[in-house]
Amino acid sequence: MRTQEDLLSESINIIDNFSQQGFTAIETIASLALQSLESPEGHRDCEIIAQALTHIIYLASDFENCINAGAENHGCNYKDKARSRRRAAHAAFRGNKTGEES
Repeated sequence: MRTQEDLLSESINIIDNFSQQGFTAIETIASLALQSLESPEGHRDCEIIAQALTHIIYLASDFENCINAGAENHGCNYKDKARSRRRAAHAAFRGNKTGEES
């Protein structure tokens, strides 16, 4: 039978793996995008830079979710109270956008 310590150790290992893979990928793509801007040829097709930046956004979001899920499995995920309040306010605004009285 696996102990709580074994499960936690495995989760930390998985989280570390996600962070290493994700941040290395983001760093690599960002470095290539910056290097391409250092030459005139890199300015010919801005769509390539836009695609690189879009991929960075996707990777950052995906790895954030993976890391958060690993922490959440142990009740250790960070909760930004201010962000939660902003999301609740936004949801309330969207629900009231049709002019309904609350």
